[in-house]
Amino acid sequence: MSGESQDSLNQAIDEIFNTYEDISYIAVVSEKLKIIAQKGFIELHPSKLHILHVQAGLLVNMSSVWSESLGTLDFICASFGSRSEIIAMPLPNKMQLVAVVSSLHKKNHESIRLGIVNQFKSIKIPS
Repeated sequence: MSGESQDSLNQAIDEIFNTYEDISYIAVVSEKLKIIAQKGFIELHPSKLHILHVQAGLLVNMSSVWSESLGTLDFICASFGSRSEIIAMPLPNKMQLVAVVSSLHKKNHESIRLGIVNQFKSIKIPS
């Protein structure tokens, strides 16, 4: 990945993290689960954080086995009770976005989801 692409990913993550106070963790991960860019903190042991990346990758990669008539995955969310929500989104170059949104402030998660997705759709990641 070029330095310019890395910078645009880091800038997008910084903007999102600073815009939404409910985001506790956000990362861009390669298909081999290498963290390309990340920001934030969640109280997970590193092995559990790795499992989070694996699970998000599995959700994103599920779309590759769908037939064309079903379309492609835009993004997917998983809610964990009233505590948090995970957002996973495929990106070019077989990367994926993983974001953890906490429910501490009880804000509208739909607007946060759409803000994150739109921010990453607007940046140019060479494929």
